[in-house]
Amino acid sequence: MRSTATRLQHSMLCRVVKTYSPRDAVASVQKSAAASVTSADKTPPNNPPRILVSPHVLNQRIGKCLAFGCDAEQTHRAASLLRTINKDWRNLEAAVQGFHDPKNSVYTTRLRAGEPSHRPWRVAEQSITRFLDRILKTAKPQYRRKWELLRDNAIDGCALSITECLNEQFPNGRPFPSRLLEPQVVSAYTKLKSNDYDKNGTFHFKVVIFSHKHLMRIADLNLKLKHYTPHGQPLGWLSQEMKRVSLLTGTDAAFRSADEHSKHIEKMIKDLEEGTWRRPDATEDFGTAAP
Repeated sequence: MRSTATRLQHSMLCRVVKTYSPRDAVASVQKSAAASVTSADKTPPNNPPRILVSPHVLNQRIGKCLAFGCDAEQTHRAASLLRTINKDWRNLEAAVQGFHDPKNSVYTTRLRAGEPSHRPWRVAEQSITRFLDRILKTAKPQYRRKWELLRDNAIDGCALSITECLNEQFPNGRPFPSRLLEPQVVSAYTKLKSNDYDKNGTFHFKVVIFSHKHLMRIADLNLKLKHYTPHGQPLGWLSQEMKRVSLLTGTDAAFRSADEHSKHIEKMIKDLEEGTWRRPDATEDFGTAAP
């Protein structure tokens, strides 16, 4: 099996993008969001979306404890928490937002100055290819080869193409896409947002991109894919498989695990605070905190 990078060089997926606009009108985004939605667009039943605390805020809270003054055990706990947040927080956020198996489905890459891969849609395309790899691995044996051919655009007379790529408007004026163009490591997560394959041969994916450098979500993209066939009719096997993919979202167990893990981290930080600057008899250790 070819590598993802090699496959993308030969795939229509990485070459056909009709539209991309980081400043699309809010009305366009709302129209896209109001499109027919399958269960793939929802977080697990009875689990409303939860926005996790910004890792910046968590790191600042830990930094305040360190600046105030920590003993050896507290310093060790603080360092462990910082490592955990920097490594795992984006996976936890993806899990509570209903992305399927973030740890094993994530696409991580290093962006270098001047490379076309900096473009948001290029990262999104490769993230979708990674997601298709995951779909292939979870498919029944009789469908795996078909998925591989579809992903690589190797089916005669058929083509899988991105026809639309829209950026959702960020609240609070988050900078985009300038931060995505910086040399850095990013991780992208993909999930199926809606499935209209039987109706018009299209399906929509949501791709979110996190910056390891800035510890924040720097892109939130909605992509429309079109599957072209010789007679314009959907493939029977793909129609069945897309219904399965529609259910390939985060599970209740994954949601609860991520939710509990994130709350445990926040509690550990609170305990660290109560053992340092929030302690009733706390006195700042200027000998430790001063430069």
